[in-house]
Amino acid sequence: MLLLTLVIVGALVALVVREKYLVKFQAKVSLPMAGDLATFREAEPLFSSAELFAKYGAKRNISSDADFQMIREQLARHRNGPIRIEHAFRLLRKDIRDLPDSYSPKEEIGRRIGFDAIQSDVEVYASAADPESAIRLSKLALGYVRDSLAAASIATSMRRWGQGVRTDLAVNRETIARLRSDLASVERRLERMADVKDRYKEEKDLSALSSSATASPPVQFQITGTRNLSPYQQMLGLEADRADILERLQSAELERQRLETFLKFSDLYGARLYDGASISLAKEVLEQAEQSGEMDKKSDPKETALAGIAMQMQAVLSRFDEARPDTLEPEAVPSGSVGRLMALLFGMIGGAAIWWVLLLIFPAARSRPDGTI
Repeated sequence: MLLLTLVIVGALVALVVREKYLVKFQAKVSLPMAGDLATFREAEPLFSSAELFAKYGAKRNISSDADFQMIREQLARHRNGPIRIEHAFRLLRKDIRDLPDSYSPKEEIGRRIGFDAIQSDVEVYASAADPESAIRLSKLALGYVRDSLAAASIATSMRRWGQGVRTDLAVNRETIARLRSDLASVERRLERMADVKDRYKEEKDLSALSSSATASPPVQFQITGTRNLSPYQQMLGLEADRADILERLQSAELERQRLETFLKFSDLYGARLYDGASISLAKEVLEQAEQSGEMDKKSDPKETALAGIAMQMQAVLSRFDEARPDTLEPEAVPSGSVGRLMALLFGMIGGAAIWWVLLLIFPAARSRPDGTI
């Protein structure tokens, strides 16, 4: 009788302990990444940055929330929970290997996997003692992941606008200086050739009168250089060179204006890149680019640059601002490491072990199993 009582009590205690301490609820939310592993890898160090997460909370006035403090403590102490962030492809190579051999495009699909429109997701997992807490943690973590991914995407654009543009701008300035030097050289040659033309104008008129008097058929010669051409013909060639240099010079100066517009935005917003509000930064850059591009005149390089900036920021917002965590309702499922049957078994074994210990402590009870101890 005592053995049965201890076994039942042990099983019940094991179930209570399991439900209260061993059972965890896990919520999962995902964000489409379209196979963009490069952006994920660049944002991956930000996911584990306690400093950036603190800035994210300060921008949203949630630094004192219990959920925020729980995640911040995990990042500060480099723990494995309660949140976990992964990048997962929807189509894996093992999925291709599992196709039947009779499926003719199997080899072609296997060669193209990872290159043509392979879809992937950023998956955010959160564990807690109750479903509501797990869902709140997952949505908070997803919001931070979205902001970190936006920061990584904007950083890629800022590098092109900053470091890359500075190099292109230096080359552009060297090109403009060389073209201006070539233009000055052509203009000097034009001035000298005009003097030569005026000097030999009288001889040209006399030769024209004599040729009309003789009326001999014209003779054509192959001229290999400009030196043997008449001053007038040489001036025409120089004017053509001057027009070509002017066109290239104007194009280079327009390109300089375009590059300076990119550099201006990089210097203006680059310092705010990792302040915990990257999505808000993208919206501000987009608004500024659209306002600056509203000009009542023909298209110019600045408008071209502003259109490019607006397009890149709109792409960032389309990817990371539309999938808001408050519009997603993840489901929390139990994820306890010990099942109910296993807990019952452990409880029953524990009850039996207690009975055995009692028998060892009170050996007289062996001869009186139904008696009281």
